[in-house]
Amino acid sequence: GMTLPPLVIRNHELRREILEIFDRSFILTYVLEAIAVLVAVLGIVNTLVTAVLERRREFAALRAIGASTGQVERLVLWEAAYLGLIGAALGVAGGLLLALLLIRVINKQSFGWTIQMTVPGGVILQAVGLALTAALVAGYWPARWAARQPVVEGLREE
Repeated sequence: GMTLPPLVIRNHELRREILEIFDRSFILTYVLEAIAVLVAVLGIVNTLVTAVLERRREFAALRAIGASTGQVERLVLWEAAYLGLIGAALGVAGGLLLALLLIRVINKQSFGWTIQMTVPGGVILQAVGLALTAALVAGYWPARWAARQPVVEGLREE
């Protein structure tokens, strides 16, 4: 085939090199993502433990009128799921806004070019699924603890 001068790079070679650079730079993004998930899980655990402690008497009253331990656990897990879905909605919205800022403003100013943003629906579903799963995992221990508190002691507390 035809040989080109050394300073000319074919489009497919340039694209491959750019994608390799992106892959290397996204390793840091994945580490930050893992840290963010861990912080979110700890935040949800903290929120639920606080909520359970504040509502000990309420849970004891529910148990006293016939609620099973499973029903009390599910009540706390629904609260965890709600927190996870709110977090997912805020996270997806914030992520999309930051991606738009990066693509439309920062890339254009830094490199003089930009790319078109595409967000596959599956990625958003994965994010929501991860947030919901993390919230339910975070809610497991507070839910079990709330359901297993002695009823009489819980009713006595002021």
